[in-house]
Amino acid sequence: MAQPAHDTVYYLRRYWGYGQFRPLQAEIIDAVLQGRDTLALLPTGGGKSICYQLPAVAMEGICLVVSPLVALMKDQVEQLRKRGIKASCLTSGMSGMEQSVVLNNCLYGGTKILYVSPERLRNKTFIGHLRQMKLSLIAVDEAHCIAQWGHDFRPAYLQIADIRKYHPQIPVLALTATATPQVATEIQQRLLMRRAQVFQGTFQRKNLAYMVYHESNKVERMVSVLLQNGGNAIVYVRNRRRCQQVAAQLHRAGLMATYYHAGLTTQERDNRQAQWMSGQVSVMVATNAFGMGIDKADVRCVIHLDLPDSLEAYFQEVGRAGRDGLKARAVMLYDESDMEMLRHTHEESFPSLQEIRNIYNAVCNYYQIPVGSGQDCSFDLDLGELSRTYCVKPVTLYAALQYLERIGLVSVPGREDHSSRLYIPIDKETLYRFQVSHPRYDTLIQCMLRSYGGLFTTYVNIYERQLARLCGNDVATVERMLLHLDALRIVSYRKRSNNPQIVFPSNRVDGDAISDGNATYRMLQESARRRMEAVIDYVSDTGHCRSGLLLAYFGERQRRPCGDCDYCIRTQQAREDETEMMHDTACRIVEILCRRNLSANELTTELCTLYPGTDIDVVEKTIRQLLDERRIGMTADFKLYA
Repeated sequence: MAQPAHDTVYYLRRYWGYGQFRPLQAEIIDAVLQGRDTLALLPTGGGKSICYQLPAVAMEGICLVVSPLVALMKDQVEQLRKRGIKASCLTSGMSGMEQSVVLNNCLYGGTKILYVSPERLRNKTFIGHLRQMKLSLIAVDEAHCIAQWGHDFRPAYLQIADIRKYHPQIPVLALTATATPQVATEIQQRLLMRRAQVFQGTFQRKNLAYMVYHESNKVERMVSVLLQNGGNAIVYVRNRRRCQQVAAQLHRAGLMATYYHAGLTTQERDNRQAQWMSGQVSVMVATNAFGMGIDKADVRCVIHLDLPDSLEAYFQEVGRAGRDGLKARAVMLYDESDMEMLRHTHEESFPSLQEIRNIYNAVCNYYQIPVGSGQDCSFDLDLGELSRTYCVKPVTLYAALQYLERIGLVSVPGREDHSSRLYIPIDKETLYRFQVSHPRYDTLIQCMLRSYGGLFTTYVNIYERQLARLCGNDVATVERMLLHLDALRIVSYRKRSNNPQIVFPSNRVDGDAISDGNATYRMLQESARRRMEAVIDYVSDTGHCRSGLLLAYFGERQRRPCGDCDYCIRTQQAREDETEMMHDTACRIVEILCRRNLSANELTTELCTLYPGTDIDVVEKTIRQLLDERRIGMTADFKLYA
């Protein structure tokens, strides 16, 4: 029996196995199903992806998802396929054949969700196919990237509004976890939203205690926090070298720790993540490369040993703690040198535009790409070799590549291919005839067909080690056979790469033409400076509730102090200490006044004489309290008596 298109709980239970929605999910999904432009501001872990995935399943047509995160796209596609939902992605570095298969499936193969990068919207071939697609929804993930004052502005996001003219009746759903009020307004304007419904989840995490400590020995304090807190933890540091050093220090302190950064091979990262997820190790020391797609509920503590670049990044990273609803801590440790380092890093992150032009030309020359060529070409990327060849500091080279990526001239997805990909471009009858005439490949082909569905319609992730075990061969033999089948055009085999990649999404331009970005570049620089200063202000502020400071940054008001952060605990302790001091002082005052009447000044002088170190402010408050409680009185000549 067919289910009504808007029976959202049915789809939630069927595809995700949940019986109820998280806060605001149902309202956002209903708005989308009604065809309303919608902005969803949900904190990290709030379940943003289901807000467009479920409507995509419920409605006819394809949901186009624009996302800047290649690894997240691939992870989402794999998870959706496991749930029986036809999903694909177009990413930089895919071969022409891979792209053709994806696009044809969108037109004729029943694809429900297509993920693309914002740069893809500049591709004429893609736009030609997009105009023919029957879209149901345009979802914009990480929508803050469209805002010039957002913490990760990408000019390619501005193209999204242009594609609305091809499907003017299709609603847009914009999603982000970290938007200030200014950014939220700009998102709606840039996406040409019509009377948008805005849903904002609270940024308040009542089970998360924010702690900020000024420490001269941060490592010692970190170890103390981890031992005291127990359970699973993440320690964020600024660079790869520090990852390894801190993990070693934790080992020496008796803690089970490993480390994770983008410089590790895919297998190393997968193994370390699996160890931490399974509980074999309790502490993960990582750069900001770790965390995307991580949904471990019982993380009890997230520590920042170095200052983050922005409060947006900080909020996302600490949001990985306490997802089970139990108490968790977010601890930031800093000293004065950290503030100077943050400012220095900010300066190095913005080389001059002339340096960026020179680096772009150098990189293109290194890979022998002439002007007017190179679109969709990909190469192994060795930052160290490039920096040595052209005498450029690695940090300057990396910063220049980041800017070039923002403006769509290069893409640096890193080692994001978690597996090889395979597609069978021939029909089943032709494949069968090949198996009969080439029996040495028969076992491998049968194992492939039994292990992986959808090989005849799209590229599917495969695992050579698994195939080798099923076929009784070694991995090297399986890889050689797959390469031979690829050469014979029986399969299309894309072997995984363990090396970082650099991709050229468009043809090479003359480096001197990179000039229209002056205003954009200055804006990015100023925006980053403001975010940096917000971090410094946050850690320097010792007079307000930490939760309240974060909420205010994201445009939300706090009704009362959280009671759990370092400020609230310190304030509560100070109140308790003062109460105890006032109790002791009251006993002493009554004792003295029982012997003789004294003026307030005389009483204060005698207390300071008898009890050195007496706090005069506490004496004055105690006298007022005793008078209010009528435990002491005052004569007409202003003498106090008991």
